[in-house]
Amino acid sequence: MALLVRDLDASRAQLVPLPLGGGSVRDWLRIRCRAQGIPEDSFYVKCNGRLVNTEDLLQDGVVYSLEPRLCGGKGGFGSMLRALGAQIEKTTNREACRDLSGRRLRDVNHEKAMAEWVKQQAEREAEKEQRRLERLQRKLAEPKHFFTNPDYQQQCHEMAERLEDSVLKGMQASSSKMVSPETSDCRKRPNESEKSGGKFRKRQCFWMGVEGLSDPESSGASEDDSSSMAEVGNQLAATLKRLNSQVNGPVARRIPSGAVQPPMLLRNNQKILEKIYQRRCLQVVRLKLQQLTKKMKQRRP
Repeated sequence: MALLVRDLDASRAQLVPLPLGGGSVRDWLRIRCRAQGIPEDSFYVKCNGRLVNTEDLLQDGVVYSLEPRLCGGKGGFGSMLRALGAQIEKTTNREACRDLSGRRLRDVNHEKAMAEWVKQQAEREAEKEQRRLERLQRKLAEPKHFFTNPDYQQQCHEMAERLEDSVLKGMQASSSKMVSPETSDCRKRPNESEKSGGKFRKRQCFWMGVEGLSDPESSGASEDDSSSMAEVGNQLAATLKRLNSQVNGPVARRIPSGAVQPPMLLRNNQKILEKIYQRRCLQVVRLKLQQLTKKMKQRRP
């Protein structure tokens, strides 16, 4: 019976006869260490790459190898590893990782975001329609611009009063002139009638609204025309009062008392409003006088 033994200095296993009576691994290890002059505690035995217990018996035809024991290191690498780990930054981007089904987390997150976006599509459409309606309401709303000027308001009222008084005085003077005896004498004398007619034409040009009225002296009207002219004066006065309430009333309502405007803008707005007011007054007076003139012509035989 023999054993295959691989020593430290041999690359191949050598055939060694098995001791008589067999023996244990410890006995064989003691004999080999004494033969080479090496301490027994410096080696351990391996059989077929596995560690063998020293109390086991030797087996025939099995390869045994002697392996030297190596001294361990002094340690001290733990602190170095901890310092190196502190320098490494921990990543928070896990999208490149895969889940248990093998799909990347990036794709899974994108699918979730797409599903959430589709759910909110109706809400986005409703918000868009709401914004469109609000924009239309802002465009259709009336402008919140206020203009105030106490001086201009006072001037408008005074001008309306002066205009009304002047028209009434002119109509009263014309009606009294028609019924006076001097007027009848003037009809018989053509030279004086022309002079009086020239004065009347100047008065018409001064009022800028009675151009359509015919001259009562040259028309040869009777005493019944005096009542018609008085009716004309009364209707004209009523028209002017209504015009004053229509023009000055809304302006006073639209102009708050506490509003402030720049000086240049104030002057420009004042001029514009004065022109508009004057034109409107003249247009209404002219139209009313034309209507009354037509009515008087229809009443004449």
